[in-house]
Amino acid sequence: MSATILPTAGLTRRLSEAERDDLRRDGVVVARGILSEELLATMHAATERVMADVDASDKRRPVPPFRAWVLDAPLVGLTRQALPGASCVTVYVDQIVGHRPGSGELLTVNREAPYVPVMGKQVVRLWVPLNTVKAGGGAVRYLRGSHRGPGQGSDWLVAEAEVGDVVLHHPRAVHGAIEDGDHHRVVASAYGADLRRGPQAADDLLREWESFHPFLNPKLPEG
Repeated sequence: MSATILPTAGLTRRLSEAERDDLRRDGVVVARGILSEELLATMHAATERVMADVDASDKRRPVPPFRAWVLDAPLVGLTRQALPGASCVTVYVDQIVGHRPGSGELLTVNREAPYVPVMGKQVVRLWVPLNTVKAGGGAVRYLRGSHRGPGQGSDWLVAEAEVGDVVLHHPRAVHGAIEDGDHHRVVASAYGADLRRGPQAADDLLREWESFHPFLNPKLPEG
């Protein structure tokens, strides 16, 4: 695959104080129209190339646009705006989420935090749709306030989003979706400013993450 130059200009505006307040209070916020068309066009093309050549046995390969996306592009700046006071942020997840029309798949209501071998208080996940997502068609539902702990949360936010929007959420926020409707793709990344290795019953999972995610090395301190 040939290298693609990722545009350096990508944010159309800064995250507002109101949006930061929503993220702290609710554990989720939709930042509307915050990514540039140029950046998204590059990532859409790169994602389509990757998804057209998916091989289940191909677990690891260099894809320059995605490395730039998580390390050099505006998402790092957006993360630092979402985590005030963070002098340094570390990426610990990057993935493509794809959906085929007519599958009617249910994304089980869950929290992401128990499934990753890291922990920290200053963490955020960025969900970037490359197509419009609506209720019942890829839009994720979040239980507002559930990131604060068991028994917390009052009502649900349906995070409908257009191309250019970014959904920011805390990994402990309870969420789920019905994957129906049109074909769509989402590029998701997660960052933390105070990461520690968390307890994991499955040591093989931890070894796999450290192998496939070199940004966890040198190894994070124990939690």
